[in-house]
Amino acid sequence: MQPPSHRRTPLHWATWSNAPLVVLQSLTCRYSEALVVRDKSSHGNRTPLELYQHYYGKRALRGEEGEDDDDNSVLQQNLSKLHFLQESTTKWIRQRLRKTLHLGALHYFVTHNKTPFSKQDRKSTQITPKPWFALSVIGYCYQREMIPLANHIVSYVGKGAKVQTKKKKLGKKRNTKKQKTN
Repeated sequence: MQPPSHRRTPLHWATWSNAPLVVLQSLTCRYSEALVVRDKSSHGNRTPLELYQHYYGKRALRGEEGEDDDDNSVLQQNLSKLHFLQESTTKWIRQRLRKTLHLGALHYFVTHNKTPFSKQDRKSTQITPKPWFALSVIGYCYQREMIPLANHIVSYVGKGAKVQTKKKKLGKKRNTKKQKTN
């Protein structure tokens, strides 16, 4: 019987166990979506990058040097793994946003012939206003056969995008009026 995975991918386990950089590169190449998958909230709700930062990255970022060359070698390896995970996550998010925007615009405005910027069409698709606007800009270009312009706009999407940070649970609000009247 296997132990529970807690929604962790092989990349989670590799970063948690401080696997060699070659292993991280291989896992990232084969299943890059694992870069943004979070494990169960009862186990930290972390991405592989956040796991690595928690267990190994803090020392590497501080640049604590050991007394001998072996400690410095381990520090350099940890730093290179941390940079690899950070760069891979950033690149994957950018690429995924671009691809999703491109395919979404094709789906709604080319395949289903929706009208860009139409409030009625937006409501029928149940997309919120900001994403609908982004899709509409690209969809408008596709419908007017301005594909190079659409591709140029899409190339700017995703710069500075990040994995959504963990949301803190808010405590229950206390009813202060009842407490004051009692």
